[in-house]
Amino acid sequence: MSARAFADVMAAAGFGHEAAATASAAQSKVSGVQASFEAQLAEQRKQFEKMQAVQAELKADEEKLAATVGRLRRKMDESTRALSAAESKRERLKQELVRATAECVEHLKAKEQCTAEIHEATARA
Repeated sequence: MSARAFADVMAAAGFGHEAAATASAAQSKVSGVQASFEAQLAEQRKQFEKMQAVQAELKADEEKLAATVGRLRRKMDESTRALSAAESKRERLKQELVRATAECVEHLKAKEQCTAEIHEATARA
């Protein structure tokens, strides 16, 4: 109801012109407060919607990060297992190299001894 219509109703009900004017002023203030409240409510709604949009974006980023970290952890686990296997193989090959080197030294000594014996046998003959 407009302020003018409210004042007319008050005057028709037998309230004086002053009462109608006071009531009309009060009605105007209430209308102004209500309009201000509705404007603030609309602004708060906009801010809430913005916050929800940011929250949704953050959730999507968190999900993407979790997927990326999960994939990288699996890759790290695979790399760690492969590294461990390669280090074990390297250690085994080092030990095999030491054994083969020792075997070569033994065969070289045997060859040198045989060569010396052959020279000695041909020198006597």
